[in-house]
Amino acid sequence: MDHPEQIVSIWIILQFYHFGLGYSVGDVDIALDYRMVNYENTDGFEASGWTFDSNNLPSVAGFGWENISILSAGLQYKGIDKMPLRIGYTYSSNPITEELAFFSIPATAIIKNAFQFGFSYEAGENLSLDAVYHYGSSGDATKGQILNPANIPNNPPYGAIPGSEVSYKMTTSMIMVGFSYTFNKK
Repeated sequence: MDHPEQIVSIWIILQFYHFGLGYSVGDVDIALDYRMVNYENTDGFEASGWTFDSNNLPSVAGFGWENISILSAGLQYKGIDKMPLRIGYTYSSNPITEELAFFSIPATAIIKNAFQFGFSYEAGENLSLDAVYHYGSSGDATKGQILNPANIPNNPPYGAIPGSEVSYKMTTSMIMVGFSYTFNKK
């Protein structure tokens, strides 16, 4: 953080806003975090529909995603000697509308609900082992119609194919383990 102006410029480029609060009392730490991702003003995400080249060949203009809010809460319990325990939950809104679900087929990694459980173990004065288990789910499947630019005259603006459907549903499950070594710990 020697150069705060660099951090600010990164945040503006990514269209990402973040606010967090933390509170500690005794052996308990509580954290609350809010993030807003401004997809509606981010290149590749803001546009929607089709573009056509000089040969009238179509390509996708963009995903057309809406802005999302992400809310995270975490709790750490430090009452066990050398082994703090952690639990967390994250909720994210879905940027993909039903009308534009087709355009998002290659980028549907949207997790609505995520749960994390973790701990650290202080193996020595300078060495600790950290581990976390994460499980996430997209919630309800995002659905929409298959779109075809040749169908635009019959079904504007995107060329939806009547009676068709595209959808996605996703879960994530992950275990991470790491070691930390602190040099010159005082």
